[in-house]
Amino acid sequence: MTLIVGALLLAMGIGLVVFAMPKRSGKQPAFLRRDAAFVPYPAICLVFVAFGAALIISSIV
Repeated sequence: MTLIVGALLLAMGIGLVVFAMPKRSGKQPAFLRRDAAFVPYPAICLVFVAFGAALIISSIV
């Protein structure tokens, strides 16, 4: 069960990173143009990736 939750958290974190990437024209997504969302978004992505990786590693070991 922990492996599944870890994989889901890792997938969500990677999905959030991919979702926030700039378009080919160089424009940021609309929600990242505001300063209020630009600051915590990388931290939220990092939390999802870190917890997902930690859960996967702890379930394997």
